[in-house]
Amino acid sequence: MGWHMIIPLDKLVSYEGNRYMMTRAAMAVVDRIDALKDLMVEGEEWKIVPNVLKLMLEGEVKFEYNDK
Repeated sequence: MGWHMIIPLDKLVSYEGNRYMMTRAAMAVVDRIDALKDLMVEGEEWKIVPNVLKLMLEGEVKFEYNDK
């Protein structure tokens, strides 16, 4: 079994939004992980934070923030 990156680094590097807010949103998603059961990948080690970041960077999990 080979080693592979879960987080798509090219998308992370080219992400033009607020990375801090994306990370905060990812942590909020982790707190509600039960809602993602259907997005979890079978057969792979499910590492919660990297996979949530991957889902966000690929647009499968969306987030919005209000700066007010």
